[in-house]
Amino acid sequence: MLNINHKNKKSIIIFITISVITVFIVTSVYLLAQNKITENKENHQKSILNKILSSDSIKYNNNILKSIIYIKNNQYLKSQDYLPVYIATFNNKITAIIIETIAPDGYNGKINVLVALKPNFQNIKSSKIINIKITNHEETPGLGDKFDENKYHQKATKWLNLFQDKSLMNPQNNKKWTVKKDYNDAIIDSWTGATITPRAITKAAYNVLLFFEKNYKTIIDTKYKEKIIIQNF
Repeated sequence: MLNINHKNKKSIIIFITISVITVFIVTSVYLLAQNKITENKENHQKSILNKILSSDSIKYNNNILKSIIYIKNNQYLKSQDYLPVYIATFNNKITAIIIETIAPDGYNGKINVLVALKPNFQNIKSSKIINIKITNHEETPGLGDKFDENKYHQKATKWLNLFQDKSLMNPQNNKKWTVKKDYNDAIIDSWTGATITPRAITKAAYNVLLFFEKNYKTIIDTKYKEKIIIQNF
């Protein structure tokens, strides 16, 4: 039988105590860091949502970061991953819906686009775009990224504002939902030396309107935080 003297017992107790305290401290620091990271991400996302809604003075008093449903495998949103749909309400009445979508055909790959809509439930085709924001891209610096408000704030904002108030009724001719290099009466300008990127973003915005027209009933009837698959093939 192992014989442990008093001195050894004391050393073992001290070692165990130090180990427990160390694990507790490391775990606490990790959890605090993770909470801070999550908090920063949420604040950043809320800042983007507030910015996109402020252009039309949209009011909401719900926790928009908790009023989300997730959609995947949809032909209009172009993603096999779950994408968020944020629902803004004021006194329980829907005032805006912000849908994240993918423009898969950017010059250097996919572009993540947030499209904010002001729904018109009496005439769903009249639901209009409040504004759009680009949240992630890999476009060529200085050429294909001129929609990036962090780099070209004034010019980028002016270009993104071209989408304001557009709907399936404005314009009714879907041929106009492109850039002017493709169609003279198009609603969106491209920029010098870059047509692929603005064309892709324009198509993505139009697809969001089509998606909302076909699926708005499912969206407003789905419980928050629920993950659903909507396939419009």
